[in-house]
Amino acid sequence: MEIFESCCRTCGSECLEALNIFEEKVTVLNKQVTLLDIVATCLPSSLPSLNENDDYPKQICRICVKKVILAYEFHDTWITAHAEFNVALKFEQRRKRSLASRTQAKPKVDYPAYPTRGDAIEDAHQTDDSPNTVVFKIEPETAPSSTDVALELLTDATPTKDGTSIKCGFCEERFHTTKACRFHCRFVHGV
Repeated sequence: MEIFESCCRTCGSECLEALNIFEEKVTVLNKQVTLLDIVATCLPSSLPSLNENDDYPKQICRICVKKVILAYEFHDTWITAHAEFNVALKFEQRRKRSLASRTQAKPKVDYPAYPTRGDAIEDAHQTDDSPNTVVFKIEPETAPSSTDVALELLTDATPTKDGTSIKCGFCEERFHTTKACRFHCRFVHGV
């Protein structure tokens, strides 16, 4: 329509150097894109789509072109980042499912509470009324590293009144489990 011949479609201002929305192309993100595609991408879905045969202005001012290019770049950046996030989330979900299926597939192994190499010693000391107790001692000279602590079977130690049967080789403190004794040695004695 002739009344809108020099008006900008986006801001409504009169403009002398306007660009035609339906014919002009601009370089955005290293590619040639029509102004129609850029403006259509940035418009809210509640507005009617752009139509070359409607009675509205067909041009856009240079200031609005700069603004709509910024909005288009933001939109493109958002879409790209969102797609990357989706890929990362799907990968993490697959990794968690894989870990869960691996842990469910492995049979649970029940390790004996005491080593079997001292069976002959245990049988010699075992009576019907005494508990089957083995005492471990952590020797500093046999400890090869801080995470791999060697345990030796002691035959002369007896459990205390509270039932602790594993003894630290450094400070003679007693524990209920080998794991607790190893933890103690690692953090108290640095072994």
